[in-house]
Amino acid sequence: MTTRVYSSTRQFNARVRKRLNLDNPTISEAAERGKIADLPAGGIGRADGGKAWDPAWFSFLQEDCPETVNPSLWRHAQLNAISGLFEVTDGVWQVRAADYANMSIIAGASGWIIVDPLLTRETAQASLKLVNDTLGHRPVSAVLVTHTHADHFGGLGGVVGEGDDIPIYVPEDFMNYAAAEGVLGGNHTSRRAIDQFGLALPFGPEGLVDGGIGKTVARGYRGFREPTREIGENDPSVHIDGVAFEFLMGSGTEAPAEFTFFLPEQGVLCMAEVCTQTQHNLLQGGACVDTGGSGRPDVQYNIAPFAPGRPGMPPLDFHALQIHPMTMRPKSRGRLGLRSSNPRDSLRFQAEALGHAEDLEVLRRGVRLARDILNQAEMRELVAEEVWPGPGISVAQGSNNLDDAIREQARTIYHPSGTCRMGGDSKAVLDPQLRVRGIDGLRVADCSVMPALVSGNTGAPTMMIADQCADFILADAGAR
Repeated sequence: MTTRVYSSTRQFNARVRKRLNLDNPTISEAAERGKIADLPAGGIGRADGGKAWDPAWFSFLQEDCPETVNPSLWRHAQLNAISGLFEVTDGVWQVRAADYANMSIIAGASGWIIVDPLLTRETAQASLKLVNDTLGHRPVSAVLVTHTHADHFGGLGGVVGEGDDIPIYVPEDFMNYAAAEGVLGGNHTSRRAIDQFGLALPFGPEGLVDGGIGKTVARGYRGFREPTREIGENDPSVHIDGVAFEFLMGSGTEAPAEFTFFLPEQGVLCMAEVCTQTQHNLLQGGACVDTGGSGRPDVQYNIAPFAPGRPGMPPLDFHALQIHPMTMRPKSRGRLGLRSSNPRDSLRFQAEALGHAEDLEVLRRGVRLARDILNQAEMRELVAEEVWPGPGISVAQGSNNLDDAIREQARTIYHPSGTCRMGGDSKAVLDPQLRVRGIDGLRVADCSVMPALVSGNTGAPTMMIADQCADFILADAGAR
């Protein structure tokens, strides 16, 4: 990692330090209030000998804020690192900073009611053990999962054993949305998580400092237990192991299926992640924008905290932000063909990127809008200089140097398709049931079968294609 700090970064951080009262002792006192036990010394281990979680990962936060980090983030990270078991009020506790989320514990009539059992089995088990060791052993009598994000239910196996008869309460439609995010969107959400949680960064003042609403995700085993009861709009008041819960549905706010609840007897309100003091999920993904006025989005933006180098080269070695425009329905067509009659020769691939004039025009509009976004007053204070296309490149209509800059920087974004096109015509490689023409018993089921690229990402459509292909195969097997 580089130790170079731009003067603009240094000046901006100095202004933040001057503007905010970051040494107010009442902030630390509030964060420490109610703490009754520490997490296990040495961290939380995995079966393979590695660490699922260790507060020592963030021991560097005991030092003064370095020039590489915004002082407000540094202070926030220090507060987020305060870990252990906390008493919220009589009969309600939380284990904090043992994973990305917090695990809440409510004393029921016969046992512990667990709310949001973290992301991994190891951290959930360790948190429950800390509760039992500190407060006295009790069985788990119920589990509540407030919403569909895995950092709140991936540790279910750490508090509910396989086959245990323990009720698990979730918001209505939980299974549909959890499957949609975890299975259909799995590759995309996993890639997003690398940036969101800093998983590729080392712990330290030039790497992973904090995750905003938590430190980082645990490095442990993720599991699942099937829910037994859904909570919906018709369940405003429910008694669980002798404790009165008043539910308020929050589906479609921070998560597609989510509930919040109030404990009237304890005077405690749980808002899940609907209310936080951070900009959580401000940029949950990119954006799809209509830049041509057709009423249909034609540019997808990815937003990422680095500056890409030229195609085939690593990212540039300094702090940066990119707003990356992509054509959603490119009209350029490449070719994949044989190099010779020798089957051992590599294939000949001709990309023909930006071969259609409309693709270049869409990217021109995308670059103009990205520059316009970063030129807004709210953003100018954060941006020291434009790296690409650069201040010397005009984005005006008819700018040849903008076209040259786009051609030099353009690349594919993992979504080539159509090299094994399906269709009813004789030139299609596959027929409409995905069978390879002229070869019995062979089907293709991936994005190469698409006659045209879909407007968005290809992961979910490819799963749909594979599901339909499976139906075709089963139907053929049943007819024999």
